[in-house]
Amino acid sequence: MSLFNRLLTIVFGIGLIPIIPTAIFLFYYQSVAKNNILKLHENISSMASAMVKRDFKDIDKKLSDITSLKKKIRPESGKRKLDEFLKDNPQFLLAGILDAKGRETIKSSSAEMKRRFGFLDFSENSVFLNAKKLKKNAIGNFEIIYDLPICAIVAPIGETEQYFIGVLNLKDMLLNLSSQRIGDSGRIYMSDFEGNLFNFNKKIPVIGANELKKLFESGKKSSDYIPSNKFAYIGSFSEIPEFNTAIITLGKKGEAFYGINLITSLILFFLLAIATVFYFSALFFSRKLINPVKELMMGAKRVSAKNFRIPVKEESDFTEFSSLMKSFNAMMEDVNKYQNMQVEKIIEEKRKVDLLMGLMRDAVVLADSNGIPLYANKIAKNILNIEDDAEDNQGKTDFKSLKISDIIEMKKKSDIIAIDSGSKAGKKYYRVNIERLKSKTENPGIFMIMTDITLEQEIGKIKEDFFHSVAHDIRVPLLTMQGYIKLLENSCEPEKKSEYIENIKSSSNHLFELLRNILDISRIEAGNLKPDFEEIKLEDFLTDITEKFKILYDEKKIAFKSVFEDMGEIFIKGDENLLRRVVENLLSNALKFTPAGGKVEFLCLKNKSVLEISVADTGRGIPGDKLDLIFEKYVQVFENDDRRAGSGLGLAIAKKIIEMHGGDIHVKSEPGKGSVFKITLQKRPKNSF
Repeated sequence: MSLFNRLLTIVFGIGLIPIIPTAIFLFYYQSVAKNNILKLHENISSMASAMVKRDFKDIDKKLSDITSLKKKIRPESGKRKLDEFLKDNPQFLLAGILDAKGRETIKSSSAEMKRRFGFLDFSENSVFLNAKKLKKNAIGNFEIIYDLPICAIVAPIGETEQYFIGVLNLKDMLLNLSSQRIGDSGRIYMSDFEGNLFNFNKKIPVIGANELKKLFESGKKSSDYIPSNKFAYIGSFSEIPEFNTAIITLGKKGEAFYGINLITSLILFFLLAIATVFYFSALFFSRKLINPVKELMMGAKRVSAKNFRIPVKEESDFTEFSSLMKSFNAMMEDVNKYQNMQVEKIIEEKRKVDLLMGLMRDAVVLADSNGIPLYANKIAKNILNIEDDAEDNQGKTDFKSLKISDIIEMKKKSDIIAIDSGSKAGKKYYRVNIERLKSKTENPGIFMIMTDITLEQEIGKIKEDFFHSVAHDIRVPLLTMQGYIKLLENSCEPEKKSEYIENIKSSSNHLFELLRNILDISRIEAGNLKPDFEEIKLEDFLTDITEKFKILYDEKKIAFKSVFEDMGEIFIKGDENLLRRVVENLLSNALKFTPAGGKVEFLCLKNKSVLEISVADTGRGIPGDKLDLIFEKYVQVFENDDRRAGSGLGLAIAKKIIEMHGGDIHVKSEPGKGSVFKITLQKRPKNSF
């Protein structure tokens, strides 16, 4: 959505805020007003029904002279009594007596009425059946004869099985009802519960009986929609259950709600007019407001494109925008001046950096995340065969410099990499340091420094070759010397063995162990020592080692405790000779540095999927400044103690061996309290290798 549309929507939406509650109030007013009109109809129908009930009660009183009789009315006396009743009650057109089956026994009326009604047989008539069933007066059979509205009234006579039947002229009652009006079209009508309207004039609404019956059965006293063949009506009814009738008010819906609908339409018209006026006002205001905003947006795009020469137009119908655009133009001028100054400074700084990078003996490369060089000094270009214009091509040509990605992969395996120089010098070795430069952009940069350590590697190789050669050359005469010492030891009588022979033997063993360590560390660093992995049952392996050392600890009077948690079916994958050398080295160091009366504890515990082997002693401990170096080559804890001096290679070799097996070794120590060496290895079930 554009800024103009957003602004127009916001302004127009603010203008609609007061219209919404007005529309809600209008809806509420219309609902309340319609309910009030329906309430008026309900009240009028209630009053009309009360009036009709009163009239019918008067009729009941007039019938009481006959219905209160306790004896059967005989034809002779009954005819006279009926004639007197008709004379006293002219609203009755006919009076008669019915037997228990609803058939005429006596009848009194004018000759015309007798011809009209004939023999009275009400045996199947609902009015008679209701009176007989309920044992009270019943009214029904509304009809018009000779333009007179009439109805039949049946009343039980005392305890007899006779019933009074009368034809009642309702003209006066209905004239009184129809004289009441509700507006122009609203009238009061009488109906039975089957929905048949009853009126003596022919101007009643043509409404289906089913529609009125639905209203009677709905449980509501009024309805705002009663359909007919021409109009929709509203109406209300009030029941007169004693006489099986209802008083109903009916009026045309359009006329009844005309005033409400007119007011609603006028208010809606005014709301629509207000919304229209406000829309065009918002449109006009938004256009006036958006023009300077668009101008500022175009100016901002030019600034982002580093075009500071074209100013924005400062004309606006709003003073605030005019001031803002003037300030924007002033800012563009200042930025333009500052940029010109910075460009010169950047060029100067680049010259300094190029000079500094040219004097460096290390290769420096700045590349993107894909390995394409963005900057490289002269040494880096020579090493990676980068053309002088590679920095400007931005990776558009196929450079040999794509080796940068290979260098990154090689760096993951080792900090030192070898690159073929392409000359008689052969391979050159470099120590590589790589840093990823975090950036707010999606492509971070890579900063790489390559230091030439070829000479250092060659010296190291010469040193290792020298040690290897010397160790190999010394080993032969040592073996010969040990053989002669063994012969000398065996040739002497036990009582003649001197301390000199023991010292020669001890020094020879120490020198032999030193040479062995030198050879092994040389082989490890050269990558020539490869573990021979096989399945090792841990319990047998550890038991064999600890039983041998227990004798040595007992001789020195050191309490030795070995604890194996249930290791019956625990296996490890490794080189048994190399692992044995590690464990024996730790136990030998504990024996060497723990005084008599001390304690050494050897533990092997299961911890989830790993095994933890630890050797804890109560010896002299390791100084704090040696803890970080204890696993380095040629580092000795007690350099001034000749009795305990070693080659400083045992722990370095142990660490290398454990790492070859994918494990870890570390130490915790406190001077004067002892040390704890812990090895962590992966455990495996049998036959899982």
